[in-house]
Amino acid sequence: MDNLTIWHEVFRILCDDVPAFRYPKWFEYLADHIPAENSRARRDVARFLSFLEEVARCRSFSDGRYNKSKELEINFADYCVAYPILREAFASTYAGAHPMAMEFARAVRQLCSKRKKHVTTKDVATHLGWTEAVAHKWRVEAVKQKLVQYKPGTYVQNKKPLLPGPAEHATAFLPDPHLVFQARPELGGVVKYTCPLSGERLFMSRRKTRGSV
Repeated sequence: MDNLTIWHEVFRILCDDVPAFRYPKWFEYLADHIPAENSRARRDVARFLSFLEEVARCRSFSDGRYNKSKELEINFADYCVAYPILREAFASTYAGAHPMAMEFARAVRQLCSKRKKHVTTKDVATHLGWTEAVAHKWRVEAVKQKLVQYKPGTYVQNKKPLLPGPAEHATAFLPDPHLVFQARPELGGVVKYTCPLSGERLFMSRRKTRGSV
């Protein structure tokens, strides 16, 4: 069978043989942590679920779920696979900020956390390997989106100390799989999956609480 015939068969299965999807109990955690008060986030929920369903369908052929039931239950490994693909795209949409502005804000958070004090635009430019002109451009956008804020006081133009902004928590649309895993005991002790970006086999194990064996 040639490659074109194989691809035709793949698309036929994906387009014509659509299963019903079942969402497990641990989805309650996602519902509680997705910022539903934001209209962008509400629109993105449907897009996210559509993509997650397709991830589940593709994975079902290799993990034995396909054809076992007319319903296909999305599992936690599906979420682990989808998360790194969608995280940045949905975070950008939710924050309403350009990915470069979010990269600038992320650098400010990292540098402030490491140094335990404010940073300058030049510090961020050096950290990211950007020119100062590029850094200044995205600093303005990051401040506008409240991802970064100036330290109060009077300073020379373009030398204003920077701090993480009040909206820094709002740059995450989807909760990290590790947080979901630790919060939901029903997911078991270990989950295994393949990273969609590197092809590396990964696993996640639950932290033992004090007194556990």
